[in-house]
Amino acid sequence: MKRKNYIIAVLTLLLALFPVVNAVAKSNQPKIKENKQITDLNELYNRAVKGVSDKQEKHAEKWIFKNHTTNEIVEVDALSTTQILKSVITNDYEEITYATTTFLAPEDTVNFTDGLISNDSTMSEVVALSEPYGEANKWDSTYGVKAYSTKVYTVITYAGKEAVKMSRVYGGWYVADTTIRLEMRHVWYGQNGTSAYDGSYVNDQVRNYYPAYDTWDYSVDSGWTPIKRDASMSVGVNSEVNLVRGSSVWSLYLQNWIR
Repeated sequence: MKRKNYIIAVLTLLLALFPVVNAVAKSNQPKIKENKQITDLNELYNRAVKGVSDKQEKHAEKWIFKNHTTNEIVEVDALSTTQILKSVITNDYEEITYATTTFLAPEDTVNFTDGLISNDSTMSEVVALSEPYGEANKWDSTYGVKAYSTKVYTVITYAGKEAVKMSRVYGGWYVADTTIRLEMRHVWYGQNGTSAYDGSYVNDQVRNYYPAYDTWDYSVDSGWTPIKRDASMSVGVNSEVNLVRGSSVWSLYLQNWIR
């Protein structure tokens, strides 16, 4: 009889605790949300022009234009927009995946065509290469030269610390002016800095590619070490191409890095 009463008491206790245990388990289940990625360049470009972004991340985004004859250089902040693709959130940590698209766009050159630097010879070349023939607020309007790149990356937050890892980089160049040809295409990306695992410094997570075509798309090695988000972090993608018109050569660099 005592054994029977004991079993009944244990079962009663378990039944009483079950809702509590179940509630705790459910409370720590990941909350997952996925958003459809915008891939249309016109829409992304329009977002960038208007300053629309799902999150105002710190990025080092710029384009650099160099004249090979005079060695003059123009460096300008680029337009960009960030999308949240996926979020996984629990009581203990969160993982949020972003896609940041950066553009070299005609609007980037407008501010450099007035004032004291309107006579800058290199800047005049940039403006000429970006001469509009269509609608200025559309990515596929007919400009001389354009470039864009997208980095897809995840920010992991745990115990108040952040780590970053990339999963994909892609982009390209668009040349509507038939007098310009592209040469020496070069894409390189990296994920370096302080290891999120053991605090050691990582400096060998770099890839270089020389695409044969005007678009490129690379998956980042999933085995790369996530990098702690701090001042030493160097995570992102660069693209470079030579623009050749007659005997004139310019280099165009587009940077798309996280800070």
